[in-house]
Amino acid sequence: MKLFGTLLTALLLIGTLSSFDSAKEADKSVRLSSKLNIKKSVSEFNLGDELMYKVEVNINNASGIKGFAKYEDLIPAGFTVVGMHSDFGQASFDSERAKVTFLTMNHKKAIKIIYYLQGELEIQPNSVSMFSYVSGNEMSRLKITATN
Repeated sequence: MKLFGTLLTALLLIGTLSSFDSAKEADKSVRLSSKLNIKKSVSEFNLGDELMYKVEVNINNASGIKGFAKYEDLIPAGFTVVGMHSDFGQASFDSERAKVTFLTMNHKKAIKIIYYLQGELEIQPNSVSMFSYVSGNEMSRLKITATN
């Protein structure tokens, strides 16, 4: 019976330490996201007769992210991405989304992403973007809306 009590105590201690480690990772993630600064702006311009929109995303203080990260914007119906550039990471787009994948963001303090939308509608595209990243073993997601 004494062996069972010792074994149970050891298992409870391991579970407590495991929970403590997860809490430390979650706390690190919260601290990281509070330092992380992401701004998204949308401006319109004319290219000949076409009304176009420039979406600019600035990610600052990202150097604390040591692992994978991804920026993704779901494109509203009626709009098409016609060009995209990121000064870091792998940028890609299709008819439904614009995204940039980062295998690591180590040592990158500032990243700029720019993409252009062509719209059938004469309203400014209003989309919600997501920035996801891995810190330790925890996945975190931040919702980003445009400020003009």
